[in-house]
Amino acid sequence: MHLNLLDPDKMKTLDEYVVMLVAGIMTLNTLKQFHIKAVSLGIFKPEHETMANTLVWDLNRLCHLYMEQAENLLQLLPEGFSVAEVMKQLSANEITAIKKIKRAKNV
Repeated sequence: MHLNLLDPDKMKTLDEYVVMLVAGIMTLNTLKQFHIKAVSLGIFKPEHETMANTLVWDLNRLCHLYMEQAENLLQLLPEGFSVAEVMKQLSANEITAIKKIKRAKNV
């Protein structure tokens, strides 16, 4: 099962690819924070904590690779297109979507 924010078959532009890299970074960072929190809560047996720490390390590595790819591709995109701006837009869209869901539940 997977969640399509942008259908890979419909992707046509480099900027769409960069947006998905940034969305991936945000998702990976969220997953990383869950692992870190679980470790800090002490809810694991030692072998599970070791695995969680390994996952955090791998997620950090993947985030770095995604960011490196995104930053390298920014050179090919119009001036003003930045990773920070994409993150800001994605966060704003997420907040708007959550508010819509809450409103729908209250109706």
